[in-house]
Order: sequence, then structure tokens, then C-alpha cells
Amino acid sequence: MKRFTAAMLLCLALGAQALLAAPEGYGSNRVTVAQASGMTLKQAAAQVRRETGGRILSAETVREKGRKVHRIKVLTQDQKVRIVRIEANGR
Repeated sequence: MKRFTAAMLLCLALGAQALLAAPEGYGSNRVTVAQASGMTLKQAAAQVRRETGGRILSAETVREKGRKVHRIKVLTQDQKVRIVRIEANGR
């Protein structure tokens, strides 16, 4: 868990605008990351893999509240599944 938290803090330092906990009811397995600049799905998945040290289970671009968001599901080194959301448009 400490490694995952450190990875998300690193993401903030690399230009993320905000790190928001998921809505209540979804548990701690969901994390939202709003990026300062847009990135491709491939770049987003590579970033998540690099920062968590985990294995990407799935990656897709979806629309949420009118915005394009990369939704990446990762199996972390501590064998927990996390869902990371990264804004694709960089708004």
C-alpha cells in the first residue's frame, strides 16, 4: 500500500492536477488521477505499470461526465486489483 501511495504522489509531482479518492461505496480499489496534459491510452497504461510495478489487466478509454477518461485496471504487487482513471484530454 505504501508503494502504491508513493506512486500516486509521484504522479502528482509529474504534473497531475489532482488526486481524488473514488466516490464512497466503491471501496479503496478505485483511484482517479486528473492529468495536466493529455496522453494516449498506451502512455497511460505504461505510466500506471511503471508507477505501481503491477500487471495491467485491462485498459480502455471511456466517456465519463462528458470527458474522455483512460480506465486502467492493474494487479498490484501486493495482489490487489486497482482501477486508475486518467483524463485523456488533460482538462
